[in-house]
Amino acid sequence: AYARYYEYVAENVRFIEQHGYLRTAITGRIRWFGFHPKPTETANFPVQSGIADAMNVASLRLQSIFPREVVLVAQVHDATIWDTPSDLVPLVKQEIEKIWAEPVHLPKSVVCREARDLMLPCEVKIGDRWSSFG
Repeated sequence: AYARYYEYVAENVRFIEQHGYLRTAITGRIRWFGFHPKPTETANFPVQSGIADAMNVASLRLQSIFPREVVLVAQVHDATIWDTPSDLVPLVKQEIEKIWAEPVHLPKSVVCREARDLMLPCEVKIGDRWSSFG
């Protein structure tokens, strides 16, 4: 399943050695590595930045859908915490699940040889305080 993984990482290292940076797969943000990248950071970047891009895009979409009373309190790595009035919890849960039920599109780019769609899992937890999320 990962036959090309090391070749892909080596290609990214060579690209960084020539250009000093890599772009994220979804939004195209640039991360500067310098011209002597660490292979471990290079290997990790497409995965971590891809998840971060997907979270950023989904969070912005959700903010535009939610009523003003629903506030994004925190976005930590691959999780968001929304402060939501009790009567709006079912709506917020439904919209989060709906957005995450859609595939995340990775366009063809330097980071991704072929355009592809992938599904990311979503787990919605509801609680009265942060410690409820475990």
